[in-house]
Amino acid sequence: MTEELKAQRNVPSDISQLPVVWRYELLKYLRSWRLYASVIIVIAVMALLYLLPPLLGESYSGTDTGTEVLVTPTTTVPGMPDGPYTVYAVGVLNRSQIDVDSLVVYRDGAEYPFADGSNWFLSEVQYGSASVYTIVFLQNVTGSVITASYEWYISPESFETLFL
Repeated sequence: MTEELKAQRNVPSDISQLPVVWRYELLKYLRSWRLYASVIIVIAVMALLYLLPPLLGESYSGTDTGTEVLVTPTTTVPGMPDGPYTVYAVGVLNRSQIDVDSLVVYRDGAEYPFADGSNWFLSEVQYGSASVYTIVFLQNVTGSVITASYEWYISPESFETLFL
């Protein structure tokens, strides 16, 4: 029977050999097909996640439930004009594309009714290509926790501009 002997690996005795040995070991592992295969798999999965829905013509969508609305009292907003309504506060939603028919506003955990615009109304504010939805409150909501639930979407056209 022949016995196979494994090469013994010894630490270099000369410190100047360390960079040479380190470079050799690094290059040996960088040439490994396993490294290339794992990188290719990660790239393929990321490509499928980001490219498949727009290629199929479907938009990304979801539902935000119980999202806290950033409410700013109008007393802190400089230059707020007087109008036919008394505006007490303005709330900002954190999505730019929502289904406005699905919006439900909650005040201290209880549904806060729209009441034909006598409690609050929704407005879209645009600046250039950016837009944001704001909730304008016509009643005093100071000290209340305002949350909202709504369905959001990202269209295939606008999705292409978000990444890459």
